[in-house]
Amino acid sequence: FHHLLTLIQRSSEVGIDLEADSFHHYYTQICLVQLAIGDKSWIIDPLADQIETEQLASSLAGKTLLLHGGDYDLRLMHSLWDFCPTQIFDTAIAARLLGHRSFGLGHLVKHYFGVQLDKSKQKADWAKRPLTPDLLEYAAGDTAYLIKMVEIMRDELERMGRTNWA
Repeated sequence: FHHLLTLIQRSSEVGIDLEADSFHHYYTQICLVQLAIGDKSWIIDPLADQIETEQLASSLAGKTLLLHGGDYDLRLMHSLWDFCPTQIFDTAIAARLLGHRSFGLGHLVKHYFGVQLDKSKQKADWAKRPLTPDLLEYAAGDTAYLIKMVEIMRDELERMGRTNWA
């Protein structure tokens, strides 16, 4: 975990996605944190690993967070970690600015990479342990394409003269 914190601190941008248990429990908790830096991805299990979320949140301070449909994730980070990012790039917003008719992550990954993501686990009980291999695969898919998709979308926004909009 400390090695990952060092990588985050050295990076200007971090892809992030969260899985929570709000569909299944009265008090919401963050059950998984998926991170992407460069061409590598990590899955952090705050329920099993007993990570210091304050350390994670502080390492993300000042970074550009790359998200997809990040409104829920940002609300969770604010309410549970008292964290507010300084800059974000949201691929769901970028997709709208680029004129995509479908802006779900599965649709965008299919469009840009020809890969069909299994999005059927979206409402799983992420607090239940142990996590099954199919849940871990689902979670990894949420950030696996994020960095490269942001690069492509930034280029498209630039060509369309819409970078400032994003």
